[in-house]
Amino acid sequence: MITNTRLRVLFGIWAIAFPLIACGPLLLTEGDVASAVSALFALGVFWIAFVPWVLGLFILGFLIVMTNRRDRRRG
Repeated sequence: MITNTRLRVLFGIWAIAFPLIACGPLLLTEGDVASAVSALFALGVFWIAFVPWVLGLFILGFLIVMTNRRDRRRG
């Protein structure tokens, strides 16, 4: 598999994994004490992981652009 394709797959996984991890507990609750605890957990995970997630999106996006074959042929 080409490096660019691997990076695109990794970018897709990275973009989807964070919302699932951060918001998943909120979606699984029923509206009692467990929902309050899971909401607190989800907010904690969200704020702890948000900045690295955004940085990862920018870095992966930059690497995808840098490894694009069309860009190499022009330069």
